[in-house]
Amino acid sequence: MIERKTSLVPLTKWPEKHSYPTIRQLRWLVFNEGTNGFSACVVRIGRRVFIEENRFFEWIRMNNPNISEK
Repeated sequence: MIERKTSLVPLTKWPEKHSYPTIRQLRWLVFNEGTNGFSACVVRIGRRVFIEENRFFEWIRMNNPNISEK
């Protein structure tokens, strides 16, 4: 079995690692996850909401055709 490294970042701690998006923007994405496909990035453990970093950046690339791969 191949082990995939993943990083779960609590939504409220996201700004400590990344300047974008803000907590407010993340909360909007999570609130609308059923319609915007963001549910692929969200992990809930109890009442806590985590963002899976790798999936978040994949989601950004898939939903923004203006981003070019370098």
